[in-house]
Amino acid sequence: MEFEKGDKGKPSGHLILYTHVRGINPLDPDAKIIAAHVVVSLISDSENIPAVTFPPTPYKDKRNMLKILQRLPAYELYRMPDFEMPPEPDAAGEYINERLEQVNDLVKDYVEICARFMRNFQPKNIQELPQPENITESIQFLEEISKKLRKTILYGKPDTELENLFQTFVDTFEKHHPEYPAHRLKALVFNPSEKADKLIRLNLEQFKAISTENYEKAEQIRQNILDLEKKSSF
Repeated sequence: MEFEKGDKGKPSGHLILYTHVRGINPLDPDAKIIAAHVVVSLISDSENIPAVTFPPTPYKDKRNMLKILQRLPAYELYRMPDFEMPPEPDAAGEYINERLEQVNDLVKDYVEICARFMRNFQPKNIQELPQPENITESIQFLEEISKKLRKTILYGKPDTELENLFQTFVDTFEKHHPEYPAHRLKALVFNPSEKADKLIRLNLEQFKAISTENYEKAEQIRQNILDLEKKSSF
């Protein structure tokens, strides 16, 4: 089963089977495409993976179909042989049954692709967050996750999971420790400039100084932050 669009190694759980219609389209005389939406549950822990095939939908043309399919975040696209009703009325029923059998076979193939993916799937290790009460570990975590997140942004490979983890931890940390202006890091981390790099480093140094009650050093760093912010725009 070769997809026109999509990756067999990482199926989305959404398969679109479509065919070009030659002659009369039994669903809509003005439509040149018939498509069926197959959904396979990728969260099933059962050997019998649930799959649903929705009734076929007619489309004016392929362009119209692809436009509608943009509603899906991801899908696999498979083109079936062209659909052409036989001219003999007696043969029409048999032809429809043959096409339905083809669909059933393709659904079975797709379910097996999804099953293989789930069997081989290696989940990421769930990262344990430091307790916000532990200032030293929390600041160290902020430093590490800021570096990781900036790398993904600078290399043009955003990581939504990492971004959400960062945002959540900053909010939690600042809620427990309002004396640390951790919210500053939110805007700085997503700024690719060299100035933002320096400001992130200075903010983290200020947090470390506050955590060791070295308030004189913390105030000096705060002034350095203000001076750097005034010097030039990002």
